[in-house]
Amino acid sequence: MYECQMSDLKEKRERLMVQNEKTVQNIIVTKFLEILGYNDEWYIYENDLYNSKLYSDISICIDRNKSLLLIVEVKNSNISINDDELEQLSRYMNAKKAEWGIITNGNDFILYNNDIDGNIDERVVWKYNLSNNKNIQYVRYFSYEYIFKKKVSNFFKYIRQFEVYFLENNKASSLKGYKGTLYYFFDFLATNKLSTFYSGVF
Repeated sequence: MYECQMSDLKEKRERLMVQNEKTVQNIIVTKFLEILGYNDEWYIYENDLYNSKLYSDISICIDRNKSLLLIVEVKNSNISINDDELEQLSRYMNAKKAEWGIITNGNDFILYNNDIDGNIDERVVWKYNLSNNKNIQYVRYFSYEYIFKKKVSNFFKYIRQFEVYFLENNKASSLKGYKGTLYYFFDFLATNKLSTFYSGVF
């Protein structure tokens, strides 16, 4: 669905002479968001969240009341996204009570859900790497349509929450088979238009 567009974006990233945070944001991240259905008229750049000292790079709003839907945090291309970066994103999201966020260095894109009851790293719902296009079939779960319109990205939030609870008393190896089956099942629901029913349930 997004293969050609992401391939073009990958080539654009490789041609960049400078890959600092602002360049990554302006050239790569805004295009990534556009591809995934986010209107640039919804963007607020360097948003001062509730007059605190916590600034997000992009806050995405959709209605006249500027109800925040998505926090986007951008890092330099040479920064690996680890727990410290995820914790920073989580603080920004807490300040605005945002459920969903994306953090990226222009190559690694991480979809984050702040409502998951778990540690910082356990709230990661999806990871996508632009360079190797791994999991390209799942990049749609970062999209406006899948997160906010059909809400089928919630399926994978629930899998992550189940995983957190399950691993409190069980070994990771016993979860592996079930987790794969659940991912395939929910992806089947989403891609076969059954999500129009389920989006009203979850």
